[in-house]
Amino acid sequence: AAVARYPDAHCLTLRETIAATLRVAADRLVFGNGSEDLIAIAGRAFLDPGDSVVLSSPTFSVYGDTAAVMGAHVIDVPRRADLTVDVDAVLGALDPATKLLCLCNPNNPTGTMIGRTEFERLCRGAGPHTLIVVDEAYYEYARGIAGYPDSLSFLPEVSARWLVLRTFSKAYGLAGLRVGYGIASDAKVAHQLQSVRSAFNVNHLAQTAAIAAWSDQDHVAPSVAHNAAEMARVDGALRRRGYTPARSATNFLF
Repeated sequence: AAVARYPDAHCLTLRETIAATLRVAADRLVFGNGSEDLIAIAGRAFLDPGDSVVLSSPTFSVYGDTAAVMGAHVIDVPRRADLTVDVDAVLGALDPATKLLCLCNPNNPTGTMIGRTEFERLCRGAGPHTLIVVDEAYYEYARGIAGYPDSLSFLPEVSARWLVLRTFSKAYGLAGLRVGYGIASDAKVAHQLQSVRSAFNVNHLAQTAAIAAWSDQDHVAPSVAHNAAEMARVDGALRRRGYTPARSATNFLF
C-alpha cells in the first residue's frame, strides 16, 4: 500500500538512522537518486558559467559532465604514472575561480586512494570560495586500509565548504534502487543543495531497503572481507601473467 503514496520527500527515517550512527546533525544530510544525482545537484547549487571545476582524470565522468552542463570550465590535472593524484599539481590548479574540487577517494575507475597526508594537504589548499566534493562511493572497502583518511573527522578543520558523498550502490548491494547520501559541512550548504533537488528523488522502496541495509552491518563486514581476499587472489594471478594492476582500495582492479 505504501507504494501508492508519494515517498517521504525528506527521507526522515533514513536521515535520522544515518545521522545517529555518524553522529552528525540530521540537517547536514542530503539524499539523492544515487550519489551521481547529488553531484549534479551540487553543480546546480554552486556552479555558474565561467566557474572552474578541478578534477584529476581518469576519474568519474559525472564531474566533468556536470561542469559542462552548467557552463563551467574543467581544469583536468593528469595523474601520476601509478594513477595516483599529483597533489602538487592539483594545488597549483586551485585559484579563486575554483568552485568545485572533486576528490574521488578511492577513485573510479582506477581504484587508487588518496592517503591521509595528501588528502589533508589538498583540502587545506582549498579556500572558502571552493566546495570540496569528496566522493567516497567505495568507502566501506577502503576504511579499513592503513592511511585512508577519516574525512569526517578532518574536514571540519579546513576553511573550504565540503560535501562527502557515499552510496548504497557498492558494499550494500543496492545499485538498482539508487540511493546516495551526502554529509555537508554545515546546514547552510545542505539547504542550498536541498533547494535545487527534485522533491521526490529517492523512492519509497529505495528508502526502505537502505534502512534495512544500514541496519545489517553483520552482512557488510564479511562481504568486504571476502572482496579483499578475492582481490588479492585476482591481483596475484594478473601479475603472474605480466599485468600490473593499479593498487586498488575498492572492489575492482584497473
